[in-house]
Amino acid sequence: MDKTTAAVKSQAAFRGFCVRKPQPLKELRVIMKTKAEAAEMRRRLIDCHLVDLIRRDEEEQLKITECIMSLLLRLDAIQGVNSFVRESRKAVTCELVNLQ
Repeated sequence: MDKTTAAVKSQAAFRGFCVRKPQPLKELRVIMKTKAEAAEMRRRLIDCHLVDLIRRDEEEQLKITECIMSLLLRLDAIQGVNSFVRESRKAVTCELVNLQ
């Protein structure tokens, strides 16, 4: 194998590694941001006026449900290779499901 072929194979392997390498800090940031949004939604849902409005208005129910679903989809997009990332994602997912 000549030098150029070896260099191309080596570079291709390195690029593949860079694409697939785990990024737990980036994933945890997304999870924590989603958790903060879920906590804000929970605070809003505790408000008695909003609870009455949601019970009466189907459009408000739909807005809340769509917001929860978008947060769940954001969590679903995270690939949890690291066990701590998986556990964190699972905890926030359970919290969001309980909001429904």
